[in-house]
Amino acid sequence: MKRPPRLHSLLVSACAFLACGTSLGATADAAPFPTHPIRLVVPFTSGGIADVMSRVLAEKLKESLGQSVVVENRPGAGTMQGLNDVVAGHAQVMFADLAAADAFIKAGKLTALGLTSAQPSPSRPQWQTIAQAGLPGYASTSWLGLLAPANTPPQVIGRLNEAVLKALRNGEVKARFAALNVDLAPSSPEAFRRFISSDAARWSEIARATGAAVE
Repeated sequence: MKRPPRLHSLLVSACAFLACGTSLGATADAAPFPTHPIRLVVPFTSGGIADVMSRVLAEKLKESLGQSVVVENRPGAGTMQGLNDVVAGHAQVMFADLAAADAFIKAGKLTALGLTSAQPSPSRPQWQTIAQAGLPGYASTSWLGLLAPANTPPQVIGRLNEAVLKALRNGEVKARFAALNVDLAPSSPEAFRRFISSDAARWSEIARATGAAVE
């Protein structure tokens, strides 16, 4: 496929947000959770999709829990650096979520090659999925979720799960996530654990079958 002059390209990934209860840990005989502000660590730069989603959620969690939820960014080399590298010509193609890539696409700095999701995007009906473009059966979506330290008391996880699910039912939250092209998939802690395990197993099998390695 020939790219337009001076444009670089990317494969756009749909994004799903799967929620389960999280916490920073507490003892079974401690005062009712939470007794102090909660720290929500986001391993991505500020302004990206994970950061924006976390801050939207933090606002509503504060209302339900009665404590501030402080978002703390601990980024590495992430999507935004990758997008800038493609624009600058240091890389030719990359996978990126639509929310992060949208501004580059609208500015004419990037062109989308296809959607990685199984179904077309309602917000971008003119874009083909990779499966529609000639690779039947291809489907891959990025997802974001909330995790807690091991051995967090079940009652604390339950309390936060309840607050998260309440936030995700909020009309304002739904609208703001929809604007980011995020599909909500509210979940229980148990279902989220099963999802993570099955997703890890799926990609491990693909890596073994293709000989792919982390470089």
